Parts: sequence; structure tokens; C-alpha cells
Amino acid sequence: MIYLFYTIIFTTAIYIVFKLLENFGIDLLQALVVNYLTASLLCFFFISKTINFSEIIDIKGKEISFVTGIMFISTFFLYAFSTQKAGIAITAIIGRMSVVIPVFIGFLFFKESMNVFKVSGLLLALIAFYLSSKKEKTHVKKAKRILLLVLVFIGVGAVDSIQGVYQKLYVNSNNDLYRFLFVVYSVALFMGISTILVRSLFFKKKQKNWLKPFIAGLLIGILNFCATFYFIKGIGATQMSIFIPLLSVSLVILNTLVGIILFKEKFSLTNFAGIILAILAIIFITHS
Repeated sequence: MIYLFYTIIFTTAIYIVFKLLENFGIDLLQALVVNYLTASLLCFFFISKTINFSEIIDIKGKEISFVTGIMFISTFFLYAFSTQKAGIAITAIIGRMSVVIPVFIGFLFFKESMNVFKVSGLLLALIAFYLSSKKEKTHVKKAKRILLLVLVFIGVGAVDSIQGVYQKLYVNSNNDLYRFLFVVYSVALFMGISTILVRSLFFKKKQKNWLKPFIAGLLIGILNFCATFYFIKGIGATQMSIFIPLLSVSLVILNTLVGIILFKEKFSLTNFAGIILAILAIIFITHS
């Protein structure tokens, strides 16, 4: 359970930093680029020095790692944007409701257990998704807000599933994990830099001063590396359909408290009903 604890702490810290970026006027994409540079360098530092660079990038399942890298920066950007516009608690709830996706993956491909409790939990999760995301007043139009949360739901679920599949198939040591993450973060870094260049050259958007994004990205990169490392280690130590739901319910509770206490986020009775259902859904899913 130590992997679960560390994943919860580092992931929650990332959410908090995301929320603060807007307050300090920090460009999100610039911070994400520095984040992936930092995370990839950390991976490179921990990889065994007996392995040369060509061996590092020539990993098993490299196609999965490339797809994961693209999904990483896309989902990270969506998550950060949603945290700023929809709120830290609602984003965390919707993101963690995506537990239904890796649960199905674990059942279909790894023959993990499926029973009436898990099925009931999946149905409750869908209801919780609707109730917890329903809001009368918001910073973005209703349709755009729902689309944003749906994309977060799909993105987080897909990333969790891909990481879980890779861990089960290819990770036999910490070195395998560092090499996988190095490729993932490097692909995400390349995508981020390419997006900034396109934004600057074709859309003529001037880049903000890099000092603040560099500091924020450095912090996010360290937290991101730690959160992902312990997440994948946790999946390897137990069933994917157990670890991820436990992580989800913990993040839902903790981030709801963070949203209320630190950022004074407001919730309707409908939202609270959705939060309660979300917790019940994840408890049902983890019941074996």
C-alpha cells in the first residue's frame, strides 16, 4: 500500500499546482514542456549506466510507449485546463470515474475478476459522472464544459489502461520502467515543443517569459515522475482492477476536500450526491 500512498500524495500535489498556474499567469503549454524535459532527464539519470542510448530507446512495446507519450501531454493539458476552468474537485472526480475503463481492460485481457459488485459500481459511476459534473454557473459554456470533462474522462482512462497493459506485459524491473517512461516523456516533450513552434510560427502567438513556466514545469516534472513511477509500481504489485479504484476513491475524497478548503469551490446538493455515488461506485468496484 506504500505505492498507493505515494501516488495519492504526488498526484494531488500536481492538481494543486495546475490550479495555481492560472493565478500566477503561467502559460500552461510552456510549463508542460519543461515538465516533460524534467521528467525525461530524471528517468535518464536513474537508468543503469551499463545501457547505452540506443538500447534505452529500443525498448519492448515501443509502439505503446509512443502512443502513451502522445496521450500523456494531451491528457495532461486537458486535465490542467479543466482544473482551472471546471474546478479541482470536479476534474478529479470525473478523471477518477474513468476507473471503469481500466477495470474493463483488466477483465477482458488479464482475466481479472468481475462480479455483481463491480458491474453495479460501473453503473453507479456513470450516474455519478452526470451528477458531479452538473453545475448551474461556470466559467465556460455548458456544452464546452461537458465536452472538456468527457475528454478528461476518456483521456485519463486510456492513459491508466495503457500504462497498466505495458506494466503487465513488459516491465520486469525498475530499469524497464525507467526506460519506458524516458521514451514516453521524450515523445511528450517533442509533441509539446512542436506545438509551441506551430503556435509561434503560424498563429503568431508570442511566448511569455520562460522564468515562471520553467519553475512551475520543474516542480510539475518532479511530481509527475514520482506519481507515474509509483502508479505503475502499484499496478505491478496488485490487480489493475483493484489498485486503480482504490487510488480513485482516495483522490476523489482528498481533492474534494482540497477544492473546498484551499480554493473555496462551491458544490450544489446534486454535486455532493454525485461525489457520494462516486465513492460508493469505486467501493463496489473494488469489492471482490
